[in-house]
Amino acid sequence: MDWNQLLSTTRVKGLFGQTSSVPIVGDLRSEFDRDYGRTVFSTPLRRLQDKAQVFPLERHDAVRTRLTHSMEVSSVARSLGDTSERFLFSYGDLKLDKQRGTLGAIAATCGLIHDLGNPPFGHSGEASIREWFKTQHEKDAKFLQVIS
Repeated sequence: MDWNQLLSTTRVKGLFGQTSSVPIVGDLRSEFDRDYGRTVFSTPLRRLQDKAQVFPLERHDAVRTRLTHSMEVSSVARSLGDTSERFLFSYGDLKLDKQRGTLGAIAATCGLIHDLGNPPFGHSGEASIREWFKTQHEKDAKFLQVIS
């Protein structure tokens, strides 16, 4: 496994010859920490605040949003990434000082974005909607026909 390639700081724009954002002079954050910051301030992530993270039969009245859930997942993911990174350094798989802190930042960002694009009613809601459409189609085969 080539960790230098996997932990490349080249961004997508750079792959296509476009100019990527340039760090502010004196900004000590890695590209991966900057990605995390971009994610925190992104509109799609903020929209998770308005979506409920449904847990049936909860005994308390605290409303949980997908944003809260994603922040919790991000925290756990960062811890797992940091632990994995220490392991990889101790075994010599990661060697460069510039690689320190990268796995935790990547994992934390993945934790933040893991729910983006999921259905508004959650996975079980998606299954219920799918089942409803299937039942309607079984009742009337023309139900899902496209009108031309």
